Amino acid sequence: MGTAQIQAGVVIAYRLRPSDRPTNPQRLWHGIIKDVYTRACWVCLIEPGYEGLDEMIFFEQIVGIEGEPGYELLTR
Repeated sequence: MGTAQIQAGVVIAYRLRPSDRPTNPQRLWHGIIKDVYTRACWVCLIEPGYEGLDEMIFFEQIVGIEGEPGYELLTR
């Protein structure tokens, strides 16, 4: 996955970093990119129960970008 598609308004799937101490490290989170920086982006979550919460996501956490092949498999 290249970083060229990482831009504001795009929906992404990502995993939390081990340093975030997730209870389920394999869980996929989904959000809409609000701002893009050099190695990270600011994301607004669209997960049920977490809608509207924001967090900083590093590019290496992103596992899928809406519209890429295989993204639909990540949303199931």
